[in-house]
Amino acid sequence: MENFIRILVYLHAALGGIALLSGLIALVVKKGSNIHRKVGLVFFYAMSLSAIVAMVVSVSPNHINLFLTGIGIITLYSLMKGKRALLLKTKNTDFRVEKLGIGLLFLAGVGLFTYSYLHGWNVVSLVFSGTSLFFSIRDYFTLSKPEELHKNWLKIHLGNMIGGYISAVTAFVVVNELFPGIWGWFAPSLLGVPVIFYWLKRVS
Repeated sequence: MENFIRILVYLHAALGGIALLSGLIALVVKKGSNIHRKVGLVFFYAMSLSAIVAMVVSVSPNHINLFLTGIGIITLYSLMKGKRALLLKTKNTDFRVEKLGIGLLFLAGVGLFTYSYLHGWNVVSLVFSGTSLFFSIRDYFTLSKPEELHKNWLKIHLGNMIGGYISAVTAFVVVNELFPGIWGWFAPSLLGVPVIFYWLKRVS
């Protein structure tokens, strides 16, 4: 079993490396170009699989870590929302997948809050809990405004795919301890959120 887990960890790291490189390329090349679409797909699938593999490890015997399970759900939700935003270009209003994702994100928020409480109000878990609960509730009510979603499909796509890339960078920073203490969990977001606002302003 441990050998299998070790293989999964290596696979998770390899996929994460591919996601870091492809995501960076997708971020800097011309949006909508052929190379952007191709490397964007590579990023989406590599990062999604990396998150899924990490979640499998996080619920495996002797490796249970519900905090990482919650982080995996947050990452997958951001990627899913960013990818499916492309469907809004064709006026798609079938939001069953989005509703499932929102439900899982809400449960992740509750789970991370519980984890924080059980671990002496762990700050990192508490912050991610609040973020998950906020976005799950906001996105649920946003689904009742399909015309607004159709209008803002590009903003939704860019914001969430960059959010997924921030998750990849965060994992790299935390694993390699590039920042002291809990700052490794927050520094990529503090640096990356302005990038999101920059692109949202550009496409406004």
